[in-house]
Amino acid sequence: MFDAQQFQVIAQLSPRAQQVVGFIMWMDSPAREIVLPRSQFYARLHFYPRNENMMAIQKAVADVVEEVRAALLPHLNIRIGDNDLGEQEQLFTITY
Repeated sequence: MFDAQQFQVIAQLSPRAQQVVGFIMWMDSPAREIVLPRSQFYARLHFYPRNENMMAIQKAVADVVEEVRAALLPHLNIRIGDNDLGEQEQLFTITY
């Protein structure tokens, strides 16, 4: 998926951005799309709500998307969408 030069770029990313790129590499979806419920998104990518409100989490996600787009994956997007999993669960879609 990545060449040696791109792996050097990954090493320069912030820890959170490295987690997102690592998750994408681990999933390696041929469709270049990963869909997961909010609870799994938080757990796998360490976006824990802690005492932050949803706006702070959305800002953190936007910051990671901007960092990874600029350095490595220009088409990366993480969006929160409608769900079919019940009222309390939202789906996160990662495209790259």
